[in-house]
Amino acid sequence: MIHNNRHDSYNHGQDGPFGKRAKAIISKYAEHPNTAFRDREIKTKLGFEDMNSVRPRITELVKLGVLMECGSMEDPVTGMTVRLVRLTQKQGKLF
Repeated sequence: MIHNNRHDSYNHGQDGPFGKRAKAIISKYAEHPNTAFRDREIKTKLGFEDMNSVRPRITELVKLGVLMECGSMEDPVTGMTVRLVRLTQKQGKLF
């Protein structure tokens, strides 16, 4: 079991409430604030090889209300139905 203080340290470390990868994801969405992207598109835009480089962070940002799921579509790579996510209209400084 991980102590709550450990979570606080992780979530509010030197980089503030968002880690470097989460900040990079938010910044990429902020470049196109009214556009929804598949997780794979964000992975590619950031130059990562592995979907696990972005998918957990995107899920966390959705839970925090920074990003929102706004639909689904077929992924041309896998043929699977995947989520579309965009930046919310949340106001205020994120980081």
